[in-house]
Amino acid sequence: MNHPPHDPRREFEDRLRFEMLLTELSARFVGVTAESIDDEIVEAQRQIVETLDLDRSVLGQVEGDEGFVITHSWCRPGLEARSIPSASSA
Repeated sequence: MNHPPHDPRREFEDRLRFEMLLTELSARFVGVTAESIDDEIVEAQRQIVETLDLDRSVLGQVEGDEGFVITHSWCRPGLEARSIPSASSA
């Protein structure tokens, strides 16, 4: 298997970018109102996806002993928002 060379500078920059994102999100959620929490969660998911170069983010909530339900999601424009089965139906 061909691995890219170890680049400590890039690892440092990635780690710094991630920690800055966590700091920004933490500060934002301190002052969130009940009326805006859902929008703030989805906006945070967008930032996480873009910062970590992912395709999508999905947040679920445990529901009883059976599984979970999807409460929030965000995907990059152009990607299809998929229906994700709950753990109880998977």
